[in-house]
Amino acid sequence: MPGSTGQYSGVPKIAVRLTEDEISVLCNCINETLDSLDDAELSGRVGVDRLSARALLGRLSEKRNGARRLNGAAKA
Repeated sequence: MPGSTGQYSGVPKIAVRLTEDEISVLCNCINETLDSLDDAELSGRVGVDRLSARALLGRLSEKRNGARRLNGAAKA
């Protein structure tokens, strides 16, 4: 996203289009991983620390909630 700032500024980005259900799957996978692995195992197996995984989960949850609001407004 041109002009975006934040934790990942300067890091190459890609855009992926996902459905609300697909985002839910990713959120569930991240939640299960966070619940199942301790900090060292998470970092070693997934390649990120717990804080980064939670940050990604938060961003995905925001997108999912935004999609739900849009879908609910479209149905009304």
